[in-house]
Amino acid sequence: MYPRFLKTARIASLFILVAAALSCATAGREVLPDGRAVYKKAGSADIARSEVIEGTVTDASTRKGIRGATVEIKNANMGMGYYRLETDSSG
Repeated sequence: MYPRFLKTARIASLFILVAAALSCATAGREVLPDGRAVYKKAGSADIARSEVIEGTVTDASTRKGIRGATVEIKNANMGMGYYRLETDSSG
């Protein structure tokens, strides 16, 4: 039961890290006092910019990649975007 908890904790940590990265990398966004986000027209330099998220889901005790772990990325600021994938044999 304990190794399963570690796998869940690692996946949750990765999800939080990815969500934080996405929230910091939004161009032309203004957060209103009530928590809503307003997106302004972006310039051509902002449109050309791309963001890449990379990572590996590993077992805490063996440090080997976990095959079949589900990783989800969601835009939590009322924008479009939801991505879900399963890791390969290298995690």
